[in-house]
Amino acid sequence: MRVLMKDLPSEVRPYEKCRLNGAAALSDAELLAVIFRTGRRDLNSVELAREVIDFAGGSLAGLYRKSYRDYLSIPGIGTVKAVQLECLKVLSDRMVKSESPVKTDFSRAEAVYRRYAAEMRSERQEVVKALFLNAKCRLISEMTASRGTVNASMIPIREIFVEALKAEAVYIILMHNHPSGDPEPSKEDREVTKKVAETGKLTGILLLDHLVFGDNRFVSLRERGCLT
Repeated sequence: MRVLMKDLPSEVRPYEKCRLNGAAALSDAELLAVIFRTGRRDLNSVELAREVIDFAGGSLAGLYRKSYRDYLSIPGIGTVKAVQLECLKVLSDRMVKSESPVKTDFSRAEAVYRRYAAEMRSERQEVVKALFLNAKCRLISEMTASRGTVNASMIPIREIFVEALKAEAVYIILMHNHPSGDPEPSKEDREVTKKVAETGKLTGILLLDHLVFGDNRFVSLRERGCLT
C-alpha cells in the first residue's frame, strides 16, 4: 500500500528534514524526491526516487549515463521529471565548472578529477582529452583528442603536441574515462601513456599525468609510476 508523504512524521519528510537539519542530512533518494515533488499512484516521491536510482545502477553517478529517453522508460517518470533529471545533470556539471579552471592548480591529480569528473562521467563512450598547462600548472586550453577508443595507434599524438606548441604549454595532462565505471588502467592505457611521455621528453613539453576516470574514483598513472 502506498504511504503518502502527508502520512509520514514531519521530521522524516524531505522538505521538513531539510529545513530542520540542512540538505546534507537528506539521502540521495530524499534529495531527488525534493526535485520531483510528487510520486506516482503506487509510490510516494521518495520511493519513486529510489526506483530511479536503482535504474541508474544504484548511485546518482549512474544518472550521467542515462538519457532523456531512458528516464521516460521508468513508470512514473514523464516528460516533466525527465527534463528535471536532464537539467539536474547539467546544473551539477556547471556548478563544478563555475570555478575558473585558469586559477586552479592542476599539479595535483585530485584537482583535475574534481574539475572534470562530472563531464567525463556523462560520456557514454571512451573519450580522451588533453589539457595544456603553463609553468605554474594552470590551464591554458584543452582538446578532445579521441572518441571511442584508447589505443596508441588511434590517439593523434602528433596533433596533441602541435596544439601544445600552439598553446605554448609546458605540461600536458591526458585523461580519459572508462564507461564501465572501473578506472583500472588497461594495457592500452599504459602504452598510450608511455608513447606520449616519450614524445614529451623529446619536445620539452612534459606529460604531467594521465588520469583514468571511473565511477566516483580515478587512477593516476603518474602515481602508478608509468611516466618514468
